[in-house]
Amino acid sequence: MIAQLIANAVIAAAAYMLVGVGFAMTYWSTRFFNFAHAASYTLAAYIAYGLMTTLQFPLAVAAVTGVAASAGLGTLMELIVFRRLRRRASSSLGLLLASLGLMVTIQNVLSLAFGDDVKSIRSGVINSGLAIGAARMTAIQIWTVLSAIAILTAVWLGVHHTKAGRSLRAVANDPELAKIMGIDSDRVILGTFAIGSGIAGAAAILVGLDSDLNPTMGLRVLLMAVTAVIIGGEGRIQGVVVGAALVGATQHLGVLFLGTQWQDAMVFVLLIVFLLVRPQGFVGRPQRKVSV
Repeated sequence: MIAQLIANAVIAAAAYMLVGVGFAMTYWSTRFFNFAHAASYTLAAYIAYGLMTTLQFPLAVAAVTGVAASAGLGTLMELIVFRRLRRRASSSLGLLLASLGLMVTIQNVLSLAFGDDVKSIRSGVINSGLAIGAARMTAIQIWTVLSAIAILTAVWLGVHHTKAGRSLRAVANDPELAKIMGIDSDRVILGTFAIGSGIAGAAAILVGLDSDLNPTMGLRVLLMAVTAVIIGGEGRIQGVVVGAALVGATQHLGVLFLGTQWQDAMVFVLLIVFLLVRPQGFVGRPQRKVSV
C-alpha cells in the first residue's frame, strides 16, 4: 500500500511541477498571481477532447493542437489585457483580479460549449497498469512523470544557458534596469506567457488522459501548483520541483493518518506552516531588509 501511495505522490507531483513551472515563469517576470493560468490549462484538454470526439483527430494531432491553443490563449491574454493594464500602472492586485475574471469567463465559455458534465478523452481498454516494484502505474502516468522531467530539464537549461533565459532573469530581478540595458521586457514577458501556458496545456492533456475533464479542473491543480512554488522557494526551478514533491507526498502519504477528504486541507496546513516558519521556502534565501 505504501509503495502505491508513493507512486501516486510522484504522479501528482509531476503534474504540479509542470503547472507550477509555467506559473512561476509568468510570476517571475510580472510579479502577480495569474489565476488565468488555470484557464490555459483547462482549454488544452477541452480542445483535444473536441478534436478527438467531433472531428476524429488522432490523439497526437489533438494534443499538439491543444498545447498550441493554450500557448495562444496565454499570448492573447498578455497582449490584450495584462500588457495594457501594466502600461496604465495597474497594481498587482488589479492584475490578479483581472486574471481571476478571465479565468471565470473562460470556464463559463467552456461550460456553454461542452456542458458541465464530466468528459473523458481516454480511449481503448483501461488496464491495471505496469508493475513497478509493489506499485502499479499506467503508461500515461509514466509518460506524465517522464514528460515532467524532460520539460523541467529543458526549462532549467533554457533559463540558465540561453540569451532568452538571461533576459528573463534580468527582467525578474530588476525590470527597470533590464530596460536600461536594452532588454525588451514586453517581449520577454510575452514569451513567458506563451511558453508557460503551453507547458500547462501539456500537463492538462496528460492529466486528462489519466482521469476526467470538467470546466473547473484547472483551479484545483493551479492552487496545488502555486502552493508548491511558494513552499519550494520563489525564484528557482529547483524550488518548484521540491515544492511539488512535498505537496504530492503530503496529499498521498497523509492518507495513512487521515482520510482522503483531508488531502487538500493537509496541503494548505503545510503552506501555513512554511509561511510562518520559513517564508522564503525550502530552497529560498531569506531576504535582508536594508535600513536607511
